[in-house]
Amino acid sequence: TLRGLWAQRLRWAQGGCEVLLRYLGHLRRWKSRRMWPVYFEYLTSLFWGYSMLAVAVIWTVGLFVDLPPDLRRYSIAYGWPGMVLAMTCLLQFAVSFILDSRYERGLGRLYYVMVWYPLVFWLINLFTTLVGLPKALRTRRGQRALWVTTDRGVK
Repeated sequence: TLRGLWAQRLRWAQGGCEVLLRYLGHLRRWKSRRMWPVYFEYLTSLFWGYSMLAVAVIWTVGLFVDLPPDLRRYSIAYGWPGMVLAMTCLLQFAVSFILDSRYERGLGRLYYVMVWYPLVFWLINLFTTLVGLPKALRTRRGQRALWVTTDRGVK
């Protein structure tokens, strides 16, 4: 279910932030150098998530207030690069449908709505990142994490 996916992704986002905060001091050690790319990727993801929030806020404010030219955005959509990304997504789905057509019949009916799947998945990951960091910052240090999950997405 969508609720189960949200809960899972929120657990992962919060847990990732908690691990990042807990072991941040260990990064100075040469022994931890193999973890540097992992931490860099996670910090980049956090930066990206909050940058997207800033872009959305600036765009929304710009609907009601006249902003300076450098901040003015007429659309939050990505235009040409977004179209290339959507077409790449559709091409990848077409290849996967062709490969799976022997085993799964009728996948072609889903083809035109499949472009929304990555967008929804991306938005869920974005919002769970935005919610997960403050939750991780509010947790007590040294306390073990306990996750209670009743929704596994299976009925």
